[in-house]
Amino acid sequence: MVASLRSRAQELGLSVMAFDQHGKLGTRPLSGNPFCGFVHQASTECAKGCHKLARYALQRGKSSRAVGPCGCCLLALPVLERRRAIGAIVLGMPTLEMLDQEHVARLCSRLGLDATVMMTAAVDSCRNSSEEAVDIQRVFSWLVWEAQQARDTNVALTSLSTNLATTYEGLSLLYRVSGSMKLSEEPRTFLHDICEELLDVMDVEIAAAIMTDDRVDLNGEVLIYAGAELPNRNALAALCSQRIVHQLEERENAFIDNTCDGIEQARFGRRIRNLIAVPLIVDAQMIGLVLGLNKREGDFDTFDTRLANTIANLAAVSMANHHMYVELQELLMGVLHSLTESIDAKDPYTCGHSQRVASISRRLAEEMGFSPDHVRHVYLSGLLHDIGKIGVRESILCKEGKLTDEEFDFIRQHPTIGAKILRRIRHLEPVVPGVLSHHERLDGRGYPHGLKGDEVPLEGRIVGLADGWDAMTSHRTYRRAKPTADAIEEIKRCSGTQFDPRLVEIFLGWDMDAYMADLQQLAGSDIPGLEETGPWDVGLSGLASRPEMLSDMEAIEPESPDTRWGISSDGE
Repeated sequence: MVASLRSRAQELGLSVMAFDQHGKLGTRPLSGNPFCGFVHQASTECAKGCHKLARYALQRGKSSRAVGPCGCCLLALPVLERRRAIGAIVLGMPTLEMLDQEHVARLCSRLGLDATVMMTAAVDSCRNSSEEAVDIQRVFSWLVWEAQQARDTNVALTSLSTNLATTYEGLSLLYRVSGSMKLSEEPRTFLHDICEELLDVMDVEIAAAIMTDDRVDLNGEVLIYAGAELPNRNALAALCSQRIVHQLEERENAFIDNTCDGIEQARFGRRIRNLIAVPLIVDAQMIGLVLGLNKREGDFDTFDTRLANTIANLAAVSMANHHMYVELQELLMGVLHSLTESIDAKDPYTCGHSQRVASISRRLAEEMGFSPDHVRHVYLSGLLHDIGKIGVRESILCKEGKLTDEEFDFIRQHPTIGAKILRRIRHLEPVVPGVLSHHERLDGRGYPHGLKGDEVPLEGRIVGLADGWDAMTSHRTYRRAKPTADAIEEIKRCSGTQFDPRLVEIFLGWDMDAYMADLQQLAGSDIPGLEETGPWDVGLSGLASRPEMLSDMEAIEPESPDTRWGISSDGE
């Protein structure tokens, strides 16, 4: 403020002195004229007079005037903040009345100054009469007020800008964290993302999340962190469990320690100066905590506390929701597996068929480069592809021998029935295309809609190939399984007409013997009397007892419309 008044004071030939709220001189005199400069150098009388007047103005909180020891006019202007004096400005004004040679001579004699030099300086410096002091006092009172307002405005704008920037960063962090709260996202990934965000917003060297409850699975880890290298993670986890967790349990809010002073540096491998910790609370129980170590500038404050608490609350909600999501997923998958097993159980010779088709479909989807969600949908399409058979009579499903046209029409309805069932479950809507179209063919000879080429959804082509392979390589009531080599040749023969050539190329690139061995482990038979046959020998004893059926089956042309080979126009 004093600096802003300097140019105005120099224009009028005034000296300026600033005092703090205790009347202590804050700056050296800023002289706008040589006369005051000489006097201040030669004597402290004027400085004392200014000090006395400043204290008087501070006590009154009003402007004051007085005649200084050298005869100049002194003007004291209090600096107010919220009606409280926080300092004073004292102006020294040599008046025209001081140009009297006798007055200058007496002053020079008392202070030991050269009268000729001082008289010349007085002529240049004494520009206003004592009667003009009132006007000058008013002008400078307004200038002081204006400078103070400008300073306060600048401080307020700086504070507002800082607060807005801080608030924006906090809101941006909350927005990003809220946006990343996906039910299907792994807790480890979510917590690591939170730690990365906290590094910048809270300006810390290390941000960490530590779980204290076994319900949250971090893939075997207890501590997730981001930032500077942490040589001894176990030591930090131990510190949290032994000290910080206890503090949080007592406070149930946040724990700040700005006076760590490098605690246990040898244990952690780096110095810890200060820290902030907030709990992750789920169902009134602490399942973990979020930790910030070593704020780069200053100490942790209330903003850090509020921000960390908000983030911790969001993280806790995300953890709880993910846990619930996992439980619901497990429940759903359990129900779906039970449902498919009940459908397979209607026909003892297709035991484990749905699980095997789902497994093959999943691997094909993965090798096609599908996203994890898309792979899961394809897997469920394979698992549920025959759910429509729940509406087909067992007498048709288990019939030993050739189907009649009417019976075959019933069989052809199961994709449509399955799609109708699944459409009622919103969560399973992405599964419908694969279920509905798994018996469609690229050449248009499939069912239920006779789609051609790209009209057949890719999910349906995947499940159709998996279904056809498993139908050929497993035993049924109406025929025995084909050898693997024969099934491979049949897949090659039907590539481009029934099966997608891209999928066939991927599928036949597998080590089929090894993969078939893996498939055998997916599903066994729980049907009484078949325990010793194994999942791939189901029905062999029954077929072997009727050799005429075997010979009849071998005589069936795979491409005939009424055959029940898995890759024929009827699908199975």
